This record gives sequence, structure tokens and C-alpha cells, in this order.
Amino acid sequence: MDHLLPIGVSDEIRRVLPELRVHAMLFDGARIGVGHGGLDPLRSRVVRRVDELAERHGDLADIPSVRAMITLLEGLGQDPRRHPPTFLQRAQAMARRDPFLVENDARDTTLMLSLYYMVPVFLLDAVALRPPLMLQPSAHGHVMPTPTGPVDSPGALVLADNEKVLRSVQHEIGRAPVMEMTQKFVIILIDPGVDGGLDPERTSQRIDNWLSALTSAELLKATVSP
Repeated sequence: MDHLLPIGVSDEIRRVLPELRVHAMLFDGARIGVGHGGLDPLRSRVVRRVDELAERHGDLADIPSVRAMITLLEGLGQDPRRHPPTFLQRAQAMARRDPFLVENDARDTTLMLSLYYMVPVFLLDAVALRPPLMLQPSAHGHVMPTPTGPVDSPGALVLADNEKVLRSVQHEIGRAPVMEMTQKFVIILIDPGVDGGLDPERTSQRIDNWLSALTSAELLKATVSP
């Protein structure tokens, strides 16, 4: 499984946002449940953080990391007003105090990490992946399955393996999902590189702390795409 990492980044993305980095971590030995007691204080902490960011910037879309992702989408020919980043929509829902969507402890923790950093974070079942993995614009005619039906969105920012699109920054795609029986998973954080970007050591330490505490998984490998 070591060959899953690091994650590649396409030249099209590099040209628009050369500072972008992709943090990826491989975990094994997970025991994933639903409703871990440690999630409630974590959610409260992230809610406070989102509230502070909203107060500081006025609009969540004006947070520097969000603005950088929107700039990247525009550079790829996307309309972020029509198809905004899904993590921004989740942050807006949190700010409105919409009910929390409960899936499982691994997926719920991943959402908290995404909202803590205000960047896209993807979680995937490592066994279902066919490397290499690449962050890239979607090709014309590449239909993506979403809960509301198939979507053909050329230029959408996606994570793909050698066979299929796995995730999208703008659309809900659920391939290679992490379920309660999953033991080995990969978590991928897209850092737009604002103000020098996230510190790799501190970021991997927080992700490891949160996921190991809530899923009992062990970190096997951590990489940052150059």
C-alpha cells in the first residue's frame, strides 16, 4: 500500500496555484464505530472556530484558504457561485446551526478536520484504490456519480485514481467510501498554500491525534506532494 502515496498534482493546477500542496496519510487497523463520545467536544471546538472565522472575515468565502480555492476553480474554468466547494457549504451549514450529519466516526472526524482548516479533505478506503492517485481537472465527458444524479462538469477539480474519479471539490462523490468494516484508509488534505501553507509536521500530528483517538487507527505513512 505504500505505492498509494504521494498524491500527484496536474500541471494545470500547478499553473494556476503553484503553492498548492497535498497532504496524504495512510492508516491501518481502524475500528470504526458511530457516535464516539469524543466527537461532541470536537464538534463544539470546530463550531467556535468557524464562528470566529466568520466574525473575523465577515463572509466565510473570504477566508484566505477558501478564497484561494475559489481562485483555483475559476482558473480551471469553473463557476464557484454555481458549484461552490462542498466544504464551504458545510461550513455555512455549521454557521447556521443546521443539524450535524452523522455518518461514522472516521467520516465525521474528516469533516471536522476540513472545517477546522477550511480546506477540502477526502477520506477513502485504501483497498478500493487503483494508484496512481492524481489531483486534476475532470475531462469533458467524464461523468461523475452524485446523490442527485450524474454530472458532467469539465474542468471540475477532482481526485482520481487510474480507473475513476474518486472525489470532487465541488460535487458529492462517494466512491471508495470508508465504512464501519474498513480497516485501512487514506486521508487527503488539499492545502492551497496561503501564507506559506500548513506546517506538515503539525498538520499530520493533529490528523493522527484526532483519527487515532476516534478510530484506533495507526498511522503508517505521511507525505506532502512537492
